[in-house]
Amino acid sequence: MNLISITLRVLKNLDDGLNQSQLNKRLTITYDYMTKLLKEFKEAGLIDLIKVGHNRVIKLTPKGEQLKELATQFNNLLTH
Repeated sequence: MNLISITLRVLKNLDDGLNQSQLNKRLTITYDYMTKLLKEFKEAGLIDLIKVGHNRVIKLTPKGEQLKELATQFNNLLTH
């Protein structure tokens, strides 16, 4: 699976309030690889990681929301 398809899958499944472990389970991506992706998403300004209790919750930024919408539209074009 290439980086673009993985990125699309992550964005499609990324709902505010999920932590990394929950996202890993949804996508069956290794913890280490997900850590790398989330670091790149954060550096690109797509997500914020917010500490809630013992967990860090993933929150899409406005830029991340825009990219998620574009990724959804792109996926819809490919599947219809």
